[in-house]
Amino acid sequence: MALTESQAKVLGIMSTLDRIETAPVLALMTGLGSPTTRTALRMLETRGLVASSTTVPTFWQITANGRSVIGRPVYREYRDHPRHAAPRYRDLPGNQSGKVRNT
Repeated sequence: MALTESQAKVLGIMSTLDRIETAPVLALMTGLGSPTTRTALRMLETRGLVASSTTVPTFWQITANGRSVIGRPVYREYRDHPRHAAPRYRDLPGNQSGKVRNT
């Protein structure tokens, strides 16, 4: 089953990261809206391509199966881009607390 464009964007960005990320950070990195990113993550998780943490906030990580799928030639445009620097937690929209967390 093929990935949707949103799923491919999320999986592609995750394949370039050497860390786990939250959905809001992934949304900023992909340029997708938060609801779209969350939907893509849930669908990718049901297919075993990403895994979520049980912590709050939830962190997402690409799986070996996810790396295998995004490695296919058809998804090259979604993974062949420079690494994106994740914004700092305190710079994310909605972080009213001013807390600083290393990402």
